[in-house]
Amino acid sequence: PTPPNLTMVLWNGFGYWRVWYAIALYIISALLQFLPVLILNDLVRYFETGAPPDFNALIFHPWGDVVGLFVFPFLVSLLQTRSQVILNHCAIFIRTAVSTLLFSKALTISASGRAQTSTGQVVNMMSNDTMQLQRFLQFFGFTLVAPIQIIIALVLIYRQVGNATWVGVGFMLCLVPVNGVVFSNVSKMRRKVLKYSDARVKMINEILSGIRVIKFYAW
Repeated sequence: PTPPNLTMVLWNGFGYWRVWYAIALYIISALLQFLPVLILNDLVRYFETGAPPDFNALIFHPWGDVVGLFVFPFLVSLLQTRSQVILNHCAIFIRTAVSTLLFSKALTISASGRAQTSTGQVVNMMSNDTMQLQRFLQFFGFTLVAPIQIIIALVLIYRQVGNATWVGVGFMLCLVPVNGVVFSNVSKMRRKVLKYSDARVKMINEILSGIRVIKFYAW
C-alpha cells in the first residue's frame, strides 16, 4: 500500500484552490503596485513639457492619472488584504489539524515509543513545528511573487537610469553570500535553542513529577 502523505492530506483537506486563489489575488495586487509609479512618471512628463498638451503621448489622460493615484492603491490594499485573510485562515486550519494529530498520537503511543520521545519534544512539535507550518503558508505568496516584482522593478529602473541599474544589481548579488551565511548561523542557533528547550521542558516535568510524589507521601 501507498504510505500516507501528510502534505497531500492537508492540501486536499483544506482546498488547494483556496491557496492558489489567494496567490492569484496577491500576484494581481503586486502587478498593480507598479501602476502608480508609471502614473507619476506620466504626470511628471506631462508637466515638464512646455509645449501644448499632447494627450496622445501619455499613457492615460491627466485626469485619469489623478484618479488612478487613488484607485489603484485602494485596489492593491483590498486584494492584498483578501489574500492574507485566506492564507491566514488556511494556515490556522493546518496548524490546528497537525496539533490535533500530534495530540491524538500522544494519547495512543506505545510504551516503546513513549520511552524514545520526551515530553519536551512533544511540546516543541505542538508549538514550534506547527508554528513553522503556519508561517510558511502565510509567507508562501511573498516567495512566489518576489521574483516577478524584482524583474519588473529592474526593468522600470533601467528605463530611467540606464546602465547604472547594474551597479545596484551587482551590490544585491554581492549580498547573497552574506545573507546565506547569516541565515545559516541563525538556523544553527535555532536548532540549539530547540535542544535546550527540550531539555528545559523535560527537567521541569521531572521536577513537577517529583513535587507531586513528595506531596503524595506527605499527605
